[in-house]
Amino acid sequence: MSEDKTEGTHSLDHIDCDVCRRREQAELDRIKAQQNRWVQRCIMVAECLNRLRIIPRIIVAGYGWATWLVISWFMGLQDPGTQQAALVTTVCALAPAIFGFYMQGGVTGGGKGGSYKK
Repeated sequence: MSEDKTEGTHSLDHIDCDVCRRREQAELDRIKAQQNRWVQRCIMVAECLNRLRIIPRIIVAGYGWATWLVISWFMGLQDPGTQQAALVTTVCALAPAIFGFYMQGGVTGGGKGGSYKK
């Protein structure tokens, strides 16, 4: 009879191990699913920023604001010199180039919609 008890105990241990493995696998699957959702959300945000061209718009707006500040500063000077005039000329001369890069750069990206650049 002692042999039957030990065999029964071993089979229960084996069943318990299978249950533990299944629980661990289920937990790992749940963690992977959460990570995949997070990655998908990040990709969606990146694609939205790319489609709406948020970063280039911020750069162009920031450059426009900086140009405005430089011109205002220059106009407020009592006796502007050649160095100040060169700075304002350079800043104002680069504005069309920055805007040109913005206009020529289209939305690019793979994803579901393919390439958006025209």
